[in-house]
Amino acid sequence: MHDSVLVHVGYIKTATTFLQNQVFSGEAGGLALAAGPHTRAQLVQNILLADDFSFDPEETREQLEQFAAPLRAQGKYPVWSEEMLLGNPPSPRYDGMQNARKLQQVYPQAKILITIRRQQSIVLSMYREYVLGGGTAPLRSFIGEVNSKSSFSAILREEFLYYDRAIIHYQKMFGEDNVLVLPLEWIKKDPQTYFKALSDFTGVDLDFKNADSEDHVGEKLFTMQIRRQMNRLLTVDPTRPRNSGFAKLLNKGFWHFNRLPGDAVSRCLQRKTAERIRVRYQDCFKQSNQMTMQLTRLPLGDLGYEI
Repeated sequence: MHDSVLVHVGYIKTATTFLQNQVFSGEAGGLALAAGPHTRAQLVQNILLADDFSFDPEETREQLEQFAAPLRAQGKYPVWSEEMLLGNPPSPRYDGMQNARKLQQVYPQAKILITIRRQQSIVLSMYREYVLGGGTAPLRSFIGEVNSKSSFSAILREEFLYYDRAIIHYQKMFGEDNVLVLPLEWIKKDPQTYFKALSDFTGVDLDFKNADSEDHVGEKLFTMQIRRQMNRLLTVDPTRPRNSGFAKLLNKGFWHFNRLPGDAVSRCLQRKTAERIRVRYQDCFKQSNQMTMQLTRLPLGDLGYEI
């Protein structure tokens, strides 16, 4: 296990919080976040926000190894996990390739974990994240309409969800045997296969029985529409987008509303939004998903992916 390290690079909204809090906690087996609760902060500081002109891979490796090396000495397999390493459209950040190059320079022998999710499902989840972060644009601007002008660029770029592109580049950089792709859908539909694949990949036994990835209640669509309009009234500090007094008051009210039973309005909005997303992305991901299946041997069709 000398020098071993697992780097989970994303995608966002693929049960990352669940993985970090439960699977990479060190309690379900030998996988443990390299810097504990400071893991994400270390990656953001040393990789995501590192200035390309002054980036020093040796210095960065030394910084990260101050956390990872002691874990190995304890028999743990250190994990660096940050879902935005592949990019974060709600921000919007499309710096996945830059981050991959930095990671390769720092940990050329790393094992890479990429987690994916059916595209039509991940789109709405990303839009929720965008609104929660203070976004004010409607869904049509976030995803772009089918007949949008060629000069228009949607906030969520369609090609970001071509999973095969990132997989191909990571396989070239780190080797095919050092890249594992896991679909979110397996956590509920086939958790045994999900965790066995992760165990086999890392060589670490995972004694994991609780496969509940629901770490929080999702924002109802009606609530989200109100929040989006209220965001226009907020002066957002980009370093602390949800921490103003007014924002905290709104969040408290929304928290209680999201837990109320029923809500026919949100259910109606859910159906309309799902149909809008389906129409927008119809036939967009077939070719990419077919290539992803070739690269990973994953049964994406059985999991609802468009093939």
